[in-house]
Amino acid sequence: MSEFKKHNSGVKATLTHFLRSQTNDTEDVATAISEECGIDLTIWKIKSHRITGNIWSVNGKFNNPEGGQEWSEAMNSQLKITIDYERIAPDNKNEFQKEFLDLLSAQSPKVRARKYQSDGRLLLLDNADMHLGRLSWGAETGDDYDIKIAVKRDDASTAYFMGEAEYRAKRHPYEKILMVFGNDYFNYTHAKPFTQTSNGTYQESDGRYQKMFITGTYQAIKRIENATILAPVHVIFIPGSHDEENTFYMSMVLHAYFRNNPNVTVDIAPTLRQFIQFGKNLLGFDHGQYPTFERLFAQMAFTDTKAWEATIFKYFFTGHLHHKETKARVWQGGPKEVKIPKGQLLITEDLNGILFDRLTSLTSNDYYEHSRAFIHIKNAEAFEFDKELGKTCTLNYQLPLSMHKK
Repeated sequence: MSEFKKHNSGVKATLTHFLRSQTNDTEDVATAISEECGIDLTIWKIKSHRITGNIWSVNGKFNNPEGGQEWSEAMNSQLKITIDYERIAPDNKNEFQKEFLDLLSAQSPKVRARKYQSDGRLLLLDNADMHLGRLSWGAETGDDYDIKIAVKRDDASTAYFMGEAEYRAKRHPYEKILMVFGNDYFNYTHAKPFTQTSNGTYQESDGRYQKMFITGTYQAIKRIENATILAPVHVIFIPGSHDEENTFYMSMVLHAYFRNNPNVTVDIAPTLRQFIQFGKNLLGFDHGQYPTFERLFAQMAFTDTKAWEATIFKYFFTGHLHHKETKARVWQGGPKEVKIPKGQLLITEDLNGILFDRLTSLTSNDYYEHSRAFIHIKNAEAFEFDKELGKTCTLNYQLPLSMHKK
């Protein structure tokens, strides 16, 4: 044992001397290693460091100079360097957020405030479940889909809604346009080790994540700026099951980009659901992958009690499954006993005074959805609300046959 310790100490001393010689005897070994590894020592301070050596023998057959093999003993050695760091720069996420927004705001175009007329109307635009970045091969799934096709469909539906809204605004000018992003606006949120949703489900995707995010962000900017022609735009974000993180990142970018635009308000609240009051209307939004409508009913009632009491018309919008579906009710022993089936079957329903509506989608099926024979009408929706009268109009844009498989 004493011989082993002697060898062990010798290895440690030899390697330590070698490390110090590489720094010309003027720098600390730990400092040199930190700099070589790219550690920013203006942010991190070396709290402590340890250099430990180890040596052990191995018995085995080894080649000898005369040819052949013979049993002999060989010595192996190991050097372990452990460095503990302590942060010296501020670790303040709010400060980082402010610096990030200030940096982006320098690129924010300064826009003059527009003068709008108003007749107490709100236009809701929510192209839910676009799945930008999804890749579908028509020969396999029956319908092609990629980034270019998604943008083309989004442009077509937005142009239709804005054209209808411009026509209707001549008679009843809008007080506000509420625009919703998220709701699986992007097809995935994690790029490595493979493209996957917020929950880790693999996705077949078109293009790099940088391309997907940049295209989606510019698409959102274009949509918002076009809408300001008619009315001030209020933007909210609803994280989806595919794009929870990317939705937050895009909200920060849009918040900074429109900081100097008095015609646009960007709400960067990180909550999973949002509630917006407009006159006697209370609008609720959730992606719809987790809670039942009964629980969303309770969320609306208890989250903002003042808005609940002040409103008559209550609406809740979800997405996630891409299609409408009638709720099935099973009667048992008379009209007073109603059984609600388990699972997310509640899609379009007046539930105790709240109208729940699951939004349709313009996306195409991917391989997973096609393999399970899921079918949905490719459709987008927009809604108009009157401050005193509730929902007054529903606009539908169905994908023309000419745009299918292209």
